[in-house]
Amino acid sequence: MIKKKFNSHCLSQRTKRLLSGLFFVAFVFQAFAYMAEVDGIYYDFYPNDEVTVVPNNSTDKRYRGNIVIPQTITYMGRIYNVTSIGYNAFNGCSDLTSITIPSSVTSIGSEAFSGCSSLTSVELNCKSVGSSFYNMTSIKEIKLGDNVTSIGYDAFAGCSGLTSISIPSSVTSIADCAFAGCSGLTSVTIPSSVTSIGECAFSGTEWYDSQDDGLVYAGNVAYKYKGTMPEGTKIIIKPGTTSISPGAFYECTGLASVVIPNSVTSIGDHAFNLCTGLTSVVIPNSVTSIGDDAFRWCTGLTSVTIGNSVTSIGRYAFGNCSILYSVTCLNTTPPQGYKIFDWNNTQVGWLIVPTGCKEIYKQHWAWREIKELDVTAIKSLINEDPCEDRIVYDLKGERMAADVDNIQELPKGVYFVPMSNGTTRKVYVK
Repeated sequence: MIKKKFNSHCLSQRTKRLLSGLFFVAFVFQAFAYMAEVDGIYYDFYPNDEVTVVPNNSTDKRYRGNIVIPQTITYMGRIYNVTSIGYNAFNGCSDLTSITIPSSVTSIGSEAFSGCSSLTSVELNCKSVGSSFYNMTSIKEIKLGDNVTSIGYDAFAGCSGLTSISIPSSVTSIADCAFAGCSGLTSVTIPSSVTSIGECAFSGTEWYDSQDDGLVYAGNVAYKYKGTMPEGTKIIIKPGTTSISPGAFYECTGLASVVIPNSVTSIGDHAFNLCTGLTSVVIPNSVTSIGDDAFRWCTGLTSVTIGNSVTSIGRYAFGNCSILYSVTCLNTTPPQGYKIFDWNNTQVGWLIVPTGCKEIYKQHWAWREIKELDVTAIKSLINEDPCEDRIVYDLKGERMAADVDNIQELPKGVYFVPMSNGTTRKVYVK
């Protein structure tokens, strides 16, 4: 009896497991996509009422002509949102001539349009444009709808047949290399809404190549200094400029000074990298971020003033600035950053911060290695005992025309004054 009872129990358990397995398979079948065709376009269907455009691999039914992808479709009485275009969706569709993509699409798979050799017109209404049309030389027209807010890395790079582009006012950013290598691109319209443009975004285009030498603006963005910069060049960035692009002044060794207006909100990665002639810079209060390597290898830089709105400073932003001695930071909260100064190669000796913020900066890991946070007042110095000839030197060791008694007539910066007891005092002229 016990054995029979045991077998019955085992059978019951096996039955339950089998039924559970069948239920699981049925559930998985429902949970995963199934494919169907609606109005000539094939979709993968999902239980969350979303569908993905997928390839039609039948040779005689491949996508051709003008394709308009709808925002929604109805299938078997149910409405589905078209949210993505799948991997290889239109790959090899050599007779496809135009494509319209709705705002409901949030992602486009890699190589979705690879091999579409007759595709000449693209209309995009999706929020973000990726690199799905990279190096498509057949494209002659791109229309961007008012739902587009960003144009991604390599988005249309290599589209040599493209001759003009008008960016809608909904767009705020254009990423690195977005239109790089579009050799036929002669006309570019960029609205004031665009506040950041990536490095090389328009390199290799006729539009950029036709610009005069000097600082090239793309809309309200200081995009790139073109040509060889003469020694001693002084740049005044025009008011209303919203950002300085990555690499905008890269290796401009002739740059002696730059005036950044109080409208710029960001300074891109390595924007002033290797500007060895730059001796001082004032970053205005409008700026909130300074990119990686922004002023790296500015070996002539001696003083920097950082505005009160800067909250983040990139890695090695002031790295290898070998004679940078004075940094004034006006934010009461220390800006965040990692290896801002690269302490092995940049020996910042003097940090000037707002009243009452000395201890906050001393305790902050990104700033605490600065040697000194104190400021010597000019009046107290005069009342002390400078050396007999009351000489004043700059950070390069050159004697200044002014002496201690008229030191306030000197330009803003840090100076050295030898004292009669053999020591040297640092003085900051505001």
